Amino acid sequence: PVTLQILNAQGELVAQFKSTDPVPPLDPRYPDPTLWARPPRVLSAAAGDHRFLWDMRYPNVPGMATGPDENAAIPHDTPTVPSGPYVTPGVYTVRLLAGGQTQSRPLTIVMDPRVKTAKASLQQQFNVSYALYQQMLQATQALHQITVLRDQLDAPGSPVARQAAQALEASLNKIAGPAEDEDRPRFGPPGAPNLSTIRTQMARLEYSIQNADQAPTAAQTAAAAQLAKPLPGLLDEWNQVKATQLKAINDQLRKENQPQLSLNTNLIDHGVEDQIEYGDDD
Repeated sequence: PVTLQILNAQGELVAQFKSTDPVPPLDPRYPDPTLWARPPRVLSAAAGDHRFLWDMRYPNVPGMATGPDENAAIPHDTPTVPSGPYVTPGVYTVRLLAGGQTQSRPLTIVMDPRVKTAKASLQQQFNVSYALYQQMLQATQALHQITVLRDQLDAPGSPVARQAAQALEASLNKIAGPAEDEDRPRFGPPGAPNLSTIRTQMARLEYSIQNADQAPTAAQTAAAAQLAKPLPGLLDEWNQVKATQLKAINDQLRKENQPQLSLNTNLIDHGVEDQIEYGDDD
């Protein structure tokens, strides 16, 4: 196995690629002829010289499927809309781990010389984008756990008592939003924020901020701060549900010698996760 890592100047991991990473299939909802799609980039473990292209971004947020990026449309090489921000110009380290050995080399990322944006503005752009990115990761972790939990509650022959399952599902709907797309209103006044709506709005805002090499506008910065406000409360609610309702159900299942509800997100079906739309009409 071969591992390729990118670290920033502080030694923090920015991106990691492994030759053992599963090759992701093309999303079956891909809206355009597949000839436009960029094939997945796989790190080779074969002997010899290889070229691996890194897009200088943080990894996409897991579970946030997006459509093709029309701004970068190239036949057979169109990327999906990214959900990870660009890194800032500076000195990075490339680390290669293979055959029990580790090799490191410096990597310098420079700005396109045609772009005259001040370094401070680029740093401000990164700071706001990266904060949104970290918040999306937090929301996604909770959403994945809730998805796994819902799958077990909805499974045929679930041993969970109906009343307890309904009460738990009501809490999950409040925190994460309805499970089914048809239950999500598309028109009318917005409801109370939930993890799904917040994450989608953050993704759109982060994409908008990253669309140009310039500092975010005052309106974008204010919107980012506003979107972040309900997130800690919703995550606290989820932690409370795990500590009370979920614990009570599992205690009862244990007494009945029944399998307990798990939050193992490895069980999630990544083929049916949220499709994040970036268009104005969605």
